[in-house]
Parts: sequence; structure tokens; C-alpha cells
Amino acid sequence: MSSNIPNPPPVPPELDEPLSPTVDSESDELPKGGFWANPMVASITGAATSILIHAAIIIAGLLLIPDVRNLVTDLVVSEEQTIIPTAELATEQPGGIPNPGMNSDATRAAAQMVDASVTQSDAFNQERAESLNAALSVGNPTESSMPIGAGIKTGGGLSGGGRLAAFGAPGGGAGIGPKGAVFGNGGNAYKIVFICDGTGTMIGLKQALLIRELNSTIAKLKPVQEFNVIFFSEENGNFVMAVDPNKLMPATPVNIRRTSEWLSRFSFRGSTNPIPAIEMAFRQRPQLIYLLSDGEFDNLVSYDEVIQTVNRLNSDKKVKINTILFGDRDPRAEQALKKIAEDHGGKMIYVSLDSLQRN
Repeated sequence: MSSNIPNPPPVPPELDEPLSPTVDSESDELPKGGFWANPMVASITGAATSILIHAAIIIAGLLLIPDVRNLVTDLVVSEEQTIIPTAELATEQPGGIPNPGMNSDATRAAAQMVDASVTQSDAFNQERAESLNAALSVGNPTESSMPIGAGIKTGGGLSGGGRLAAFGAPGGGAGIGPKGAVFGNGGNAYKIVFICDGTGTMIGLKQALLIRELNSTIAKLKPVQEFNVIFFSEENGNFVMAVDPNKLMPATPVNIRRTSEWLSRFSFRGSTNPIPAIEMAFRQRPQLIYLLSDGEFDNLVSYDEVIQTVNRLNSDKKVKINTILFGDRDPRAEQALKKIAEDHGGKMIYVSLDSLQRN
């Protein structure tokens, strides 16, 4: 039986291929705007940016909390600074290396006045010499041959027979650290705590001299340093008083004035138990501690207990401790203070009231 359905027309050869999207050979296949305009990429980068910003804000907020900041500091791997408290506590030398040397030579003193060829220093000259060594060897330098030096200038010319004045700091550099008749040279420590006897035995002259020395020493600190003053004293069952019971303070003019005012109001009283003050000091994470007492700081605890407490809190010996026997020379107290200093990288000294009254 024949079909009445007509045959379909033939397909042209150019249409015999499957249809495909037209691509402009001169343009990229990506959406307009490139890779970053891809919706999926934009979504991922937006989310990642938001997470990073919020994380940074949270971390910054946490670092403002002192305990968290200290913990992070401990976890950071860095080269630990070696704290050199001092060679001598009571010294006229500021902190720093004892002798930086002249012309980078550690065997030569950093002061010209120790040069054998310089025997006098009473002249001043404003002209530059061609050779420093030549000028130093001149027996009677003239204005044209003598280098600049500090001395006396009279009548518009040089005083007769004047030599080059000394320059430099005899004995060494000018590193940071407190300096005074009691507390001496703080070396290169940036964080310092002064633990002092504030009990009844200090009332009177010892109290006045200690406050004077504390104010003098703290006034020499630099703003890059941090400090605190802690007294072991007794008031209503409390054996520790501090300018700031929670943390060290930057040595800014404001904090130095705050400390001076606090010291002027502090009342010396009660029996002796230095352990709470020592524990507070170590919680504030200093590099250097000065521990001062006028003797017999074992009224309520034994010397052995004090020594054991310090050993426990400073088992790694990271904190250096200088000790000071102030006013009264008690043999047992002196022995205990000497042991604490020797065991913890410091030095023990005795300071008499007579020596302070002469200053």
C-alpha cells in the first residue's frame, strides 16, 4: 500500500552539522570582567575577606587584654635578651657596656684624657686640624694646629700652653638603667621592680632616705622602660602595697609623678613578711628586681622560706635579682640576701645611712 505522506525536503549540507554556540574568536570565553567577575569566585572572595576582617578585629581586641598579650609574647619564638643587671650597684657609671673602646678598639678607653700624650685640658679651639694624632703630639699647640676641644678660651685666643680637652665618657657607654647611691645601675633591663621594706623598723631616717633614693632612681628611668615599686608592710592583715598592684608602668613623666606622690603618702608600719610582695613582683614579669631590707625580714616567715619562694618563682633564672641591706648590718639577713643575689645573677651590697647622709 502506498503512503500519501510526502518525502521531507533534503537538508542542505551546511545545516547537516549539530548546532553549537557561536564564540567570538577575538574575545574571552569568560564573562565580561574576567576571572574575578565569575559569580562563584566573587562569592568565595567576599566570604574570605569578611572572615579575615572579623578575625583581625577579634585578635586585636584580645591582644588588648594584658594576660592574653603576655601569653602570646611567651609563645613567640624569639632570641631572648641577656639581662646584665650591673657589675656594681652603687656606681657613677650609667648603664651599658663598661668600655666600648676608642675607634672600635675594645682595648682602648673611650676617653681621650687617658691618652698618655694628653696631660692638660684647659684650652678651646674652633678650627679643625689636619691630623688628630699630630695635634696630640704637639707640645704647645697653636690655634692652627689644634683640633676642636672643650676648655677655656680667654681674650679671644687660647690660654697659654693649653692642650686638647678630653672627650668621650670615661669607663664606658650610656646604656639605660637607673643609677643612684642605693639602687645603682640597672644595666640593660627594660622592666624593673623595686621591692622595699616598708615595716615599722624603717620609720624615721631610714624611711626618709629610702624615699629620696627611690625618687632619684625612678626619675632617671626612660619612657621605654617599665617599673613598679612594691613594699612589704602590714596593714589590716595585708602584707603587700604597690604603686600599681596589677602591672608595670611605663616610665613616663605622668607615672613618675604618680609614684612620687604615692611614696609621699605611704605609711611604714607593721611586721615583716616579704613573700606576698615577692610573689606580686614576679606576676608582673620583670627582668630585674631590687630587693631591699633593713635586716631581720623573717618576723613571720623564715629566711629559708623566702629563699625557697624566690627559687620556685625564678626556677629558670630569667629574672636577675640585686639585693640591698639597708641601714642595719644584720649578719643573718646579710647572708640570706647574699645567697638570693648570687643564686639569681645579681649582687648584694650593704648601704649605710652615714654614706647616704653625706650625699
